[in-house]
Amino acid sequence: MASSTHALFIPYPAQGHVLPLLELAYRFADHGFAVTFVNTDHIHGQLVAASPDLVAGQGGAQPEPGQVHFVSVSDGFPADGDRNDLGTLTSALMCSLPAAVERMVENGQFCCVVVDYGLTWVLGIAKKAGMRTATHWPSCAAVMAAGLDLPVLIADGMLDKDGRYKVL
Repeated sequence: MASSTHALFIPYPAQGHVLPLLELAYRFADHGFAVTFVNTDHIHGQLVAASPDLVAGQGGAQPEPGQVHFVSVSDGFPADGDRNDLGTLTSALMCSLPAAVERMVENGQFCCVVVDYGLTWVLGIAKKAGMRTATHWPSCAAVMAAGLDLPVLIADGMLDKDGRYKVL
């Protein structure tokens, strides 16, 4: 049976995505949630290097209420891979991350998952397990609205098929 206060957080592993979701995870912890925060091995290494005390003292596999526990998984990239190529990174994640998330959901005691908008496929895994779900968009609402409306802007002739403004 799932704990009523254990949340799973999964950010997209790119600049500007991890820290906003981590801040939200800490607000959940402030309200008594145990939080498991999933990073890729690469991002986890960067967090530990920047703030070693962040993960100090994490012994058990399950966090206590009010704590954020860090778990790292492979991003499917070689150690020297170019993680700035978001298309290739996303493809690699799609090969490695789904199985890891499914194992966590099967083995965990989570009541809900909060996932970065760039990884919305996780919602299907969570819903299948009966978990509550939420997505997090780390940028401003205008950027999200523009992205969601790209097909309409192209259809209306405001942008060409490559997403560039047309000169009228």
